Amino acid sequence: MKLTANKVSKWFLRAREGSNKFYALNESDFELNPGELTVLYGQSGSGKSTLLNILSGLLTPSSGKVMVGETDIHALDDAGVSKFRNEHFGIILQGQSAINTLTVIENVLLPYSLYPKSGKNCADMEERAGELLKKTGIEELKNVMPTELSGGELRRMAISRALINNPEFILADEPTSDLDDENTEIVLEMFKTLANDGKSVLVITHDKEVFKFADRIFEMKSGNILDKN
Repeated sequence: MKLTANKVSKWFLRAREGSNKFYALNESDFELNPGELTVLYGQSGSGKSTLLNILSGLLTPSSGKVMVGETDIHALDDAGVSKFRNEHFGIILQGQSAINTLTVIENVLLPYSLYPKSGKNCADMEERAGELLKKTGIEELKNVMPTELSGGELRRMAISRALINNPEFILADEPTSDLDDENTEIVLEMFKTLANDGKSVLVITHDKEVFKFADRIFEMKSGNILDKN
C-alpha cells in the first residue's frame, strides 16, 4: 500500500502579526512507497514534524489530501482516524511518551491492547513484544517501570512499541537522538530490514550518518520539500 500527499499545506496564525499566516508546510507533494526507507532532513522549524503528523493523521492539513491506498485519512472521523492509524502506522515521536504506571512490556503492548489485531492472541503478542525488546537490546528490562530507564532505553522501548502491530508504515521522528553509536546502528539496521521486507519507512533526522541507509533523501526547507536524489 502506498501513501501519497497531494498539495498539502499547514498554516497557523501569528497572533503578534495580526492575521498573517505562517506556513509550516507549503502545498507539498510527498509519497512513501513499500520497500523503501526514506530520509527527510532539515533545520529545526523547517516543517519536518508537521509533515509527519499530517501523514499519520495526528494533525489535520489546512489544505490538500493524504491518501493511504484508497483511504483519504483526513476524511475519517476522529475515531476512524485513530483506528486506521493504529492498524497501519507505527510512529516514533520526539520526546518521551511512556505511561509511567505500566511496565516496559505493557507499554510496548499498548497499541495491541487498544486495538487488538485480528488473528493474534495475548500470548502471541507478548512473545512478539519480547522479541522486539530483544532486538532493541532491552529485553532484560521488560518488567521494570519506565521511570527506571535512561533516555536511550526509553527511546528503544518506544521503537518496540511502534512495531508491535507489524505496521505497514513506520514514521520515526529523530529516532536515534538519545542513542549511542552502537544502538543507532542496530536501530537503523532494523529499519532497513523492515523496508527490505516491504514496509514503508520514513526517518526524520538531523544526522547525515543515516543517509547511508536511505533509498530516497529529501530536504525540508521553509515548509518546502526538496528532492535530493
